[in-house]
Amino acid sequence: MIEMLKKNAYVGLGLVAMTQSKIMELGKKIAEESKLPEEEGRKFVGDLLKQADESKAALQEQVTKIVEKTVSSMKLPCTSHFEKLETDVKSLHEAIARLEEKISKLN
Repeated sequence: MIEMLKKNAYVGLGLVAMTQSKIMELGKKIAEESKLPEEEGRKFVGDLLKQADESKAALQEQVTKIVEKTVSSMKLPCTSHFEKLETDVKSLHEAIARLEEKISKLN
């Protein structure tokens, strides 16, 4: 059972790595070699393309989850943190300018 799951996983990953035209080419070749009727051959190619799309989507979702989990565990600042810091620095510059102006008036 585990071997079958591994083989399906490898097939799925293989399909993810292939371009759509290569998948169609492979499907047609297999259909011809298997002497499938034309309608079954088209269905087989369509199924391969569908499986490839599903595998790509699943892989992309998993990669996204892993990346998001990794980034969040790194506690990296996000854009909003930088925007707040930028606003704070601007406010500090303005406060310094006001203080410098007051000091120059005292002298």
